[in-house]
Amino acid sequence: MADCTIDGYMVLAGTRVVINAWAIGRDSSSWEDAEEFMPERFTDEGNARNANFKGNDFHFLPFGAGRRICPAINLGIAFVELMLANIVNHFDWELSIGVERKDIDMTEVFGISIRRKEKLLLIPKSRM
Repeated sequence: MADCTIDGYMVLAGTRVVINAWAIGRDSSSWEDAEEFMPERFTDEGNARNANFKGNDFHFLPFGAGRRICPAINLGIAFVELMLANIVNHFDWELSIGVERKDIDMTEVFGISIRRKEKLLLIPKSRM
């Protein structure tokens, strides 16, 4: 081992470095809407589209890395899409009271992914 400099900080050989995964997971430079619960960010349509979970990208940090990486990361990513498909399938979706179809703003905002400028609020009604 040898001393090294990381981002301008001198790290002495043998120093124990603790990574703050919580802070990285909420870093707005890596995540769009970092404080929001958005499981779709791990799908191809989300922020992780061009990220490599075996590489140096922080997008998959919640799954761990190296020898301790989540063994079911691929299964987890597939389940996000399956879960969302089941939610859509098992509910009828209605607009909130007082909102009509003509009132919905379909304007898009471009960024890492395309999203609506205004959020859409729907009320789920069970079909089952």
